[in-house]
Amino acid sequence: MSTGRRRFVAVAVTAVALVLTSCTVKEPDAGEWRDLAQQSLDDVASEVATARLTLIQLDDDQLPSSYGETVLADAEKAASTSEEDLSSVQAPPGLRARADQVLALIGRAVDAVRLARENVVAGRFHAPVLVRKLGWLQKALDQRRANL
Repeated sequence: MSTGRRRFVAVAVTAVALVLTSCTVKEPDAGEWRDLAQQSLDDVASEVATARLTLIQLDDDQLPSSYGETVLADAEKAASTSEEDLSSVQAPPGLRARADQVLALIGRAVDAVRLARENVVAGRFHAPVLVRKLGWLQKALDQRRANL
């Protein structure tokens, strides 16, 4: 076999190996998945609390709006990242229904944080309904975490 052909075969084998290893889905055991889910719930609950507190402080004129925008953009990004990280891990067969419930709750929380950011960017700091919703979501996330 010529040197060029060997090099081609080596590159092709390496490329196939890279494709196969990058396409694998991590499927942890039940304990590992629960740990990941609890961490995600805790992380998202923290971002929801941050969004709630930021809205309250902005409404009370205790923060500059530009700072509130930055805080909420960061909270939205962190919550979305937590959601994506958990959704990329396949739950074990016995926990798939619970995983769907956890991800649905996290999705609602991420949407609420996004809505808080959108309100602040639009200059709407007085949002008592959203503040109550964020408080409810924080409690729901904490409760779900405790019950995993």
